[in-house]
Amino acid sequence: MEVIKGLKEIIVKDKPFVLIEILPVYEILNKDRMERQTALEEILNSIDYKLFRIHKKNDTEVSLLELIEAIGVHSNIEWCDYILCHESMLSTLSVIKF
Repeated sequence: MEVIKGLKEIIVKDKPFVLIEILPVYEILNKDRMERQTALEEILNSIDYKLFRIHKKNDTEVSLLELIEAIGVHSNIEWCDYILCHESMLSTLSVIKF
């Protein structure tokens, strides 16, 4: 969250795709992690960025990019990788090679 916050001006200006790892909250009682996750989601919303969860086929292949509204509370360690995409670039996302 601090990295995105620190790079916010550059992200707004250049609108890059951003690959990010976000570890699970695990449970709602994990307040610090939940607050950071919520703050990140608020930043993304404020700069018109969409959040895609990366589902992997294996260690090197992506099987699905899932557009999500919120990360949510989960404990699935496989759901830690995300692509952040400015809404103006959504149509180009399907041609990105991994």
